[in-house]
Amino acid sequence: MADLSGIGATVIVVGGGGPGADAEPSVRLVRVWEGDWTFVLQLLGSSVETNGEVFTATLPLEHELPTRLLDDTRPKDIRLTVDDGALRWAGILQEYQVIKVDDARVMKIHWITPQPPQLVGTVL
Repeated sequence: MADLSGIGATVIVVGGGGPGADAEPSVRLVRVWEGDWTFVLQLLGSSVETNGEVFTATLPLEHELPTRLLDDTRPKDIRLTVDDGALRWAGILQEYQVIKVDDARVMKIHWITPQPPQLVGTVL
């Protein structure tokens, strides 16, 4: 179950086929952008899972991103990048839903990654 206690200092990415394909969770740089690639925020202390094609974040409704998505005046063209060493995955917001986990209401946000990761740095 996702740790919904608030904002921390790391992002855990687990799953197969993309970042976190190994069995061990590892730290990744996960950033959220508006459609014109304007930086919105960095996800910290959230559980982000992937199957290689879809990234899913589970966040408390009080978090900035769910608040932004529920605001009818804000754009919904939200993108995600996940940097893992020299590789970067990019995703486009697919859907979001408010669900109940234990006694808390949270938002599950799904981004789809339409292409394989891109090399973004030099590997030495």
